[in-house]
Amino acid sequence: MKEAVKEGSNEVGLVYYSDAYSIKDDVDILETADSSLTGDIIYPVCRVNNAEATAAETAAAEDFVAFLQTDAAKAVFEKFMFVIYE
Repeated sequence: MKEAVKEGSNEVGLVYYSDAYSIKDDVDILETADSSLTGDIIYPVCRVNNAEATAAETAAAEDFVAFLQTDAAKAVFEKFMFVIYE
């Protein structure tokens, strides 16, 4: 939907605010839904167990999950209009 609105093949569309923010120079945001209407939109992070992964791959996955919880990573998410719930 985001691309259809951006390209002009759809005149109006519903997209996540973070998606609209990423194309804000190409579209007009007409309205935003109050979070009380949508509820929290949550993108969880987890590491899955993979019996075929090497120890190095498992460690890298754990490091990445740990990185996502740092202030630096949170700042990037917030820059792109994601709300951090802790």
